[in-house]
Amino acid sequence: MQTENSSKKLQEDFQRKFTEMDRIAMDKDDTLERVKNGYHEKEGSLQATVQDLQSKLEDCLIRERQLQWANQDAMKEKEIQIENLKEDIQSTKARWDRHVAEISHNHVTQDLELNTALEEQRRLKLELDQRKEDLERYKREKRKRGRQDSFVPQAKRAKQGKKNFKQGKNDFKQGKKDFKQEKKDFKKGHKQ
Repeated sequence: MQTENSSKKLQEDFQRKFTEMDRIAMDKDDTLERVKNGYHEKEGSLQATVQDLQSKLEDCLIRERQLQWANQDAMKEKEIQIENLKEDIQSTKARWDRHVAEISHNHVTQDLELNTALEEQRRLKLELDQRKEDLERYKREKRKRGRQDSFVPQAKRAKQGKKNFKQGKNDFKQGKKDFKQEKKDFKKGHKQ
């Protein structure tokens, strides 16, 4: 009986241990399944993250290329604008230089014309003074001679002297008038 009890007890222990082991094995399987599922979920999540990051990277690369192209286009446009501005500056400088040269030439010409007019005025004044002296000398000579010459030649000579005097006076007036006109033109040219 004792053997039977012992055998029964052993069987119960065995059954209990077997059940315990079976439960532990099932728990392990459940845990393993849960871990497996967790890893699958984590792997799926990581793959989704990788795909998302890959997509973002591609978007960034596309955007970078677009920015590079835009930057290259902007640089080309800037270079074209710089070239255009350089051409405008050179053209404006050339026009300015021509304008300055023209003004300088005009000033020199006007100065020469003014000097010529002044010389002409001086010449005419000297000529007029000379004629006045000639007339005075003629009058003095005439008074000295008295009535030696006949009336007709005297009148003719007087008339000719008077005519010469008037001609000299008219030449002087015309020279003075020309000088004033040239002076006015010169001043006008300077104001412009």
